[in-house]
Amino acid sequence: MKKKRFAMLAVMLLTIISCMLMTGCGSGKARTESQMKRVAADLLEEKYDEEFEIHYAWPRDSSLFYATCSPKDDMDIVFEMQAYNDGRGLYMDEYLQGAVAKLVEAEIEPKIQEIFEDAYLEVAFTWVTETKDYYEGVTIEEYCQL
Repeated sequence: MKKKRFAMLAVMLLTIISCMLMTGCGSGKARTESQMKRVAADLLEEKYDEEFEIHYAWPRDSSLFYATCSPKDDMDIVFEMQAYNDGRGLYMDEYLQGAVAKLVEAEIEPKIQEIFEDAYLEVAFTWVTETKDYYEGVTIEEYCQL
């Protein structure tokens, strides 16, 4: 009786282990931070035809990774993007939201600092599914029309 239980337990354990090895985290290509940064910079440059500084990159799951980015010619714009690990390209980016956040900060922060001298403001937008790509000269009013 003990041998049957042990054999059954061993078969169950081997089945679980083999399933984990076949389907586990291997479904997406694992990347180092430097690889994710390079991929993020290349994808953004291809989309926007300008160079980007990638501040930090980290995996989201086995299929996607995140990166915090800025255009090299305007480091005050900071935004996040997500890309596929398997090389399919960008999943989404928040370049437009980062550009509008910079405008909102420039308009509101001086007013806050009149009251609280050492205060600073950080504006953040959540990602919206229907948005236009970043373009030069974006205004707060135009963004509100999206």
